[in-house]
Amino acid sequence: SESHLRQVRVFAETPEAFVEFYSKEFLDGYMEELRRKTENVRSKATAIWKAVIQDRHHIHLNATKWLTLTEFVKYIGKEGLAEVDVDDEGKWNVRFINRDPEVEKRKEALLKKEKMDQDDSERASQMVEKQIKQAQKILKERGLMPDAQKVAEANQELRREEGDKVSMGAIA
Repeated sequence: SESHLRQVRVFAETPEAFVEFYSKEFLDGYMEELRRKTENVRSKATAIWKAVIQDRHHIHLNATKWLTLTEFVKYIGKEGLAEVDVDDEGKWNVRFINRDPEVEKRKEALLKKEKMDQDDSERASQMVEKQIKQAQKILKERGLMPDAQKVAEANQELRREEGDKVSMGAIA
């Protein structure tokens, strides 16, 4: 038909531009499917490809710069768009790497908070240790240092099993 011949002539003038356009479209479609269906999950590359081609208006792999799905999967692995590996059967697996700046900020904030929590608990432990040593020093200076057996008994009294109730009373 006339329109087909016109499209062939336009393609013949700049084939690289068409191939690059379709390659980007295929890449975007594949990555969107990978992100939607399997974020943070290792999946077979062919399963994702099959989901991509379910769309009636998908871009065919043979319209791209990659001749095979294997070449494409190696490309997204090399570019750092996904984690790529081969299993024992020789099948390619992919896992989406989320590079969204908002997600990265949330991860950094969570790591920072965990580090601060850990630092706080370490500081509290160090403070308790310091207080224990100070108390022992004062007791020793006053000659009130208990023997080792009494210390072990006191430590045992302070320990409780998970779920045990703690009751307190005042000494008058």
